[in-house]
Amino acid sequence: MINRPHFFQFLVKSKKHSSTSTHLTNLSKMCAYKSSLKRGSVVIQLSSFHKKQVEINRKYMSSLIDIVLYLAKQGIAFRGHNENLDSLNQGNYKEMCHMVFSKFMPDLKNVYENKINHTSWKV
Repeated sequence: MINRPHFFQFLVKSKKHSSTSTHLTNLSKMCAYKSSLKRGSVVIQLSSFHKKQVEINRKYMSSLIDIVLYLAKQGIAFRGHNENLDSLNQGNYKEMCHMVFSKFMPDLKNVYENKINHTSWKV
């Protein structure tokens, strides 16, 4: 049987304890730990994102190599006379990349359209 005065004393002390900074800090740490168990740690999330990015880059490079091999086997020139954005024919390589990535590989279209300049001083 529960002794009532001791039980009420326990309730009062537990309410005081629940408002202390130590309890609140440990409570937030416990919540963070539980969420890391569900979603994985930050290191695991970064690692999985990196693996996904490497897979996308490999697929993109493989398709670029296939385009280069096709143009080389056919003996077709890679560049055109006028490769400006408003040109009707930007050259065989750019036109082939545009066709492949927009029609057959729409998931890589974003990678193709990203402008990267590795020779810039901003890199």
